[in-house]
Amino acid sequence: MANDPYSACICGSGKKLKFCCQDILGEMQRIEQLRDNQPGVAEQHLRALYKSHPDKDVLVIELAGLVRESGQHDEARELCINFLRRHPDEFRVILLLCELILQTEGFDGARRLIHRAIQLAQPFQYGSIAMLLASVSDEVLRTGNPASAYAHLRRSIQFAPDDQQSSLMLLLSSWTTRISAYFPLLGSQELIAVEVGEERRETERKAQRLSDLGCWEPSAILYSRLVKDEPDNGALWYNLGLFYLWDDRPAQAAAALHKAASLLDNFDIAVEAEALAVLLDVDVSDDRICTIESSQRIRRPRELSTLLQESSHFCLSTPESQLHSTQASQDRLHILADALRAEDGGQKELGWVSITANINDETDHHLVTVTAVEPLFKEAWAKVRATAGDSIEEGQEPEERSIAGSFPSCCAELVWNVYFEPSLPVKQLRTAIDNRVAASVELWLQKPVSHLNNRSPLQAAEDPELKIQTAAAVVVLYSLAQRLNREIRIADLRERLNIPNPAPRIMETHQAVESVPLLRYCQLSLSDLTDSQLLQLVNRVGLIHGVDLLEQVVDELFGRPQAIEEYSPRRAHMMRALVARLRNRIDDMAESFDAARKAVLDDSDQFQSRLELDLKELTFRLDDPEDPGIPQLLRSMRDQYFRKVPEIAEVVRQQLTRGGCEKYLPELEMPTIMEAPAPSSGKLWLPGQD
Repeated sequence: MANDPYSACICGSGKKLKFCCQDILGEMQRIEQLRDNQPGVAEQHLRALYKSHPDKDVLVIELAGLVRESGQHDEARELCINFLRRHPDEFRVILLLCELILQTEGFDGARRLIHRAIQLAQPFQYGSIAMLLASVSDEVLRTGNPASAYAHLRRSIQFAPDDQQSSLMLLLSSWTTRISAYFPLLGSQELIAVEVGEERRETERKAQRLSDLGCWEPSAILYSRLVKDEPDNGALWYNLGLFYLWDDRPAQAAAALHKAASLLDNFDIAVEAEALAVLLDVDVSDDRICTIESSQRIRRPRELSTLLQESSHFCLSTPESQLHSTQASQDRLHILADALRAEDGGQKELGWVSITANINDETDHHLVTVTAVEPLFKEAWAKVRATAGDSIEEGQEPEERSIAGSFPSCCAELVWNVYFEPSLPVKQLRTAIDNRVAASVELWLQKPVSHLNNRSPLQAAEDPELKIQTAAAVVVLYSLAQRLNREIRIADLRERLNIPNPAPRIMETHQAVESVPLLRYCQLSLSDLTDSQLLQLVNRVGLIHGVDLLEQVVDELFGRPQAIEEYSPRRAHMMRALVARLRNRIDDMAESFDAARKAVLDDSDQFQSRLELDLKELTFRLDDPEDPGIPQLLRSMRDQYFRKVPEIAEVVRQQLTRGGCEKYLPELEMPTIMEAPAPSSGKLWLPGQD
């Protein structure tokens, strides 16, 4: 350790050693040496040193950290609290207490202390603030508020020094994908411009400055005072709602946003506010359908698995059983109802059953677990028991039920307990799902909705007073469908309910597409995007389950040759082939693959690239087993690849088998090479000679 009195202190306070820890340096070094091998002795010395120097923040930090490591969180917390009673502005102790409370009580308990730490931090301490905000982001995402998680992580990046920013940006990018299901909540929802009286202007500016730091509770407190003075100011209510949302107080956010929607003059912003409010209401509501599960001990797991697999009411979720006699393993099967299969190849699904074999467990306990939505739970268990016979011992009671998950009751129409045969062609499956979505939308249009004054959307569309709420209901349905991986054509719904489409949004040339909430992607004026922004959108549009937007973006890309070159012509043609596949335009798909192959002529690994394209085209074509282009493609692949890389033949065979297209297997047989008799002249025979 450096002993230069004018060097930075070893404790990390930012002060010079002479003005910080020089008088206790020797004792601290001794304690550090004892800490690894004699932690108890180190703790005794540290306690004695802290008692004689009760105003040294480094000592309370070290002592609290030491007792925390031994599991004494309460004492660590009390040490920090007692120190802060004497020194309320000591940043590093506040930071440690924030971490302790966040770990034990979550963000709700640590909120005010975190905001105090942010406001006290000096620039050289911003790295610590960045890590604290990243921890908050992780915590609120775990508890179910992706909007707050996203907002905190963005603030974390703003505070982070250069060497931390890249890792946080990667984290933000990965979280963007994970939380994109909360479609309209994701992204940098923007505060809107507010006009207030002169005497309240400074209060509003202070709230904005605190918001820029990520201190949304004090921002909300200041705005709450403003709305008392100007209760009809819709912009104030809107920003207040966002402060509450980012501060992880969804119920308060919903109330403020409902109020904003009723006061704002801008129809599009009012609809967005109302939609956010309803989605938050849905998330905090107890009106949910739960998925529950319970388990029971069994003696013969493989016997039970065999019995279930032999029954028409059960189907393995994997092609082959994973139960083995030499290791712990599990089988998972779908539980099917008695109903006959529908024309679309689907059958009502009651739930799932898992059989867990704990072969290496000394107690040799094995479990059967049933998981199902609550209304179907008893029926699912009954089906398992009826099939299992005595492989489940009588007299044993299942373990207590536990909640495995839940979904809002308002999206029950979109949650289908339907099992589709794995061999069902993808094209047929896609059609079946599209038909089910259409049927779900029809049910929704005619079902009374609480936030439409208990009217159905079709009824509410006739009432001018409910125009904003009806438009918001469409966004809510679209958002819930996104969470469930369903594609709803929002433009068609708006047209049917006579709701105007939102005005196109123009992005600033320097603005990143990632900063735009996914809901607004459908509103962007594509022709006004720069090439860079368009390429960002191309990379992100896959997060949205919407073929219409994907097709529009791809069409815009193909109108910009320079952007295609930057993106890669091969990738661009593959995107166009994907659109053609989803639209069932076989000729366009084939044309796109041919163009992609031409784009790899100069590829240094041309063989590998062309093979990947051929395998991808085969996958696309197998969507429809009757596709007339399949035989020709198979013969082409056979002639190009099988002699050079024999393993490819087996890959193609597996693809055909999994796709239920075994009838094409003969196309893979290599043609027989006939040996011609040598001419009597003794000359070498060549093909084409008589």
